[in-house]
Amino acid sequence: MSEVSNEMARTFSQMIYKDGFVHCDPHPGNVLIRPAPPGSPSPRNFEIVLLDHGLYRELTPAFRLDYARLWTAIIASDEKEIKRRAMRLGGTNAYQLFSTILTGRDWSVVQKAELAKKARSKDEMVVLGADETATKIAEIANILAKVPRNLLLLFKTNDLLRALDEDLGADDGAQMRTFAVMGQYCAHAIYEADKAALQYGVAWAEDLTVSYLATSLRLWVRAYSGYLYRTLSLELFIWWINVGQSNPSLHRLFSRAEQLVEDIGFARALCISVLTNFVVKHLLG
Repeated sequence: MSEVSNEMARTFSQMIYKDGFVHCDPHPGNVLIRPAPPGSPSPRNFEIVLLDHGLYRELTPAFRLDYARLWTAIIASDEKEIKRRAMRLGGTNAYQLFSTILTGRDWSVVQKAELAKKARSKDEMVVLGADETATKIAEIANILAKVPRNLLLLFKTNDLLRALDEDLGADDGAQMRTFAVMGQYCAHAIYEADKAALQYGVAWAEDLTVSYLATSLRLWVRAYSGYLYRTLSLELFIWWINVGQSNPSLHRLFSRAEQLVEDIGFARALCISVLTNFVVKHLLG
């Protein structure tokens, strides 16, 4: 079931971030999982067939790019960028609640950059349920009344896909893997947009100087390195999830090593802070 969940994430990420033509009603009755017949183009031993094509939305390149940047900011816990994209896409300053509606996760999970690292727990579900007061429901209704219809239907699509994962009995790893896969598609969409903008600038530049070309090359290198960093780090994380499911002992060993690296990094930052304060106070004061 994890493989099915993974392919669903890839299928809808392809539609949203690359094709811009999205099936917005993927409830269980509209999704057929069947064995792959001979000659099937599917890389798996099954095929996903979407039924009932009465509710599609066409997404403009600008919308897809903004949406990709929003999800990238949410996965990275870039609060400033989340706030900016929430206003740009949804017309709201309530970016924390906006993020909760979009992800189905508590804001504290987004804030700690744990969206793709931590599955939704029963305790988190309790916290989300406790927020369903009359005031909170009114705030949610106010946000939903403002957002454009395309975004509203993507909210619905996200909710239905999460429900599909639950119906499939997908494990915790599948939940986290879904966000990681989507993050890779977002990274690719952002890179392709940045590359296209640079190509357009070079093609239509009136004064194509060496300095202009050097600046364009520098911007392309930065865009490409950012793309590689995001996709490879997420691919490594997907591998990490798979290791945890296939070899728990090895996963525990890597977890301890990861914690050690974090502790060393914290100790280093603490030492630098103490040394800086000492220099400022006793040598420069």
